[in-house]
Amino acid sequence: MDCDEQYYLAFFRSRLKPHHRVLGEISPSYSILSADEFRYIRDFLPFHTKAVFLMRDPVERIWSQCRMQARKAARRGRALSAHELFHKSAGRQKIIARTDYDSAVRNLLAAFPREDVLIGFYETLFSDDEVDRLAQFVGLERLAFDLNANPNKGAELERPDKAEWDRVASGFATIYDFVFEAFGDQVPESWRRRS
Repeated sequence: MDCDEQYYLAFFRSRLKPHHRVLGEISPSYSILSADEFRYIRDFLPFHTKAVFLMRDPVERIWSQCRMQARKAARRGRALSAHELFHKSAGRQKIIARTDYDSAVRNLLAAFPREDVLIGFYETLFSDDEVDRLAQFVGLERLAFDLNANPNKGAELERPDKAEWDRVASGFATIYDFVFEAFGDQVPESWRRRS
């Protein structure tokens, strides 16, 4: 949509086939939109538009993004260290904005009717209960998928050391506080073991 709204609409229309009942798109970039921008998308698209917002442990999300950026750079013949990107991540506004879950949740709930917003956690998405909740939310019967088929899975890298991990995590203390306060027992256990 940052190119042109008609291009954005064409993105969906070109993929939507007569047999489809549901079509979606996923990107961390949506999390930086304002309530007005979410409203615009909701009103602009000629489909009943719902929002699924998945939060991922902020530091895990950043580490994943750093690994992905390094993989993309390698495919283009550039050497880019995921560890170096991670080290610089706490000061990069683009990364911080995509992990501002407080603002994203507030903006979504201001733009969509509550019944059209599903909020969940990446870490529990692939459990039977969450798959059922997602299917029900989008109006489908039980979804079936292969948990082992991950097209984005790259080579595993050794995580940054505990001190570096904790340093980055400390920059997201207010986000952790918001999530624990707003979602309590729903927050995955892995979020409580930050390093």
